[in-house]
Amino acid sequence: MKVSNIFAVFNDRLYTVQYEGEERPEYYRLFDEWSDIGGLEEFFEAHKADLESGFYAPMTVEQAVWKTHSEAFDFEEKMENASEGGLDELLDIFKPLSNTSHLEEMERSKAYGTEPKSWLRIYALRIAVNVYLVTGGAIKLVRTMQERPHLQSELDKLQIVKDYLIDRGISTTDDFFVFNIPFNE
Repeated sequence: MKVSNIFAVFNDRLYTVQYEGEERPEYYRLFDEWSDIGGLEEFFEAHKADLESGFYAPMTVEQAVWKTHSEAFDFEEKMENASEGGLDELLDIFKPLSNTSHLEEMERSKAYGTEPKSWLRIYALRIAVNVYLVTGGAIKLVRTMQERPHLQSELDKLQIVKDYLIDRGISTTDDFFVFNIPFNE
C-alpha cells in the first residue's frame, strides 16, 4: 500500500491521505462505508462472532448496522465541528493510540465515535497540538488491534504514512505546513 496524496479536509487542522488504487481519501471513504447499509451488513455478518462475544453488549447484525449508520452521521458532524472550533477541540477528540504521558510529533492517535463504548475508530498521526492527518479507520469489535487483520492493517497504515512523510523530509510541524497539500473537492 502506497500513499498517492494528502488532502486538507478542514481549516488546516484535519488532513487525510489517499492510497494508490483507492477512489477516495480515507476520511471520506470511512464515512461512506459507515453509511452504506449493505456494506455494514456484510461486515457484521463476517464478524458476527465478535459482535456476539460480549466485548460490547451483544446485539443482532441489524441492530449493529443501524447503530453504526446513525453514529457515523453524528461522528462526522463532531469531527467537522471540532475542526472548525477552538484550539484544543481536536486534541479532545483524538487520544494517543498507546498509553504515553507526553505528546510527540507524528504520534499515532485514535478518535472514538460519539456513543459511549463506540466501536467506530479514526486513526491519525498527530502533526501538531490540534492538527491531525487521518490514515484510516475501522470498526473495532475486539479488545486489541492485533486480534483482527483489518485492525492490524490500520496499524500498518499509520507506519506507512509516517514513513512516507519522513521519506519526503517531513519530520516536524513546520515541514508539514511547507509541504504542498491541496484541498479535496
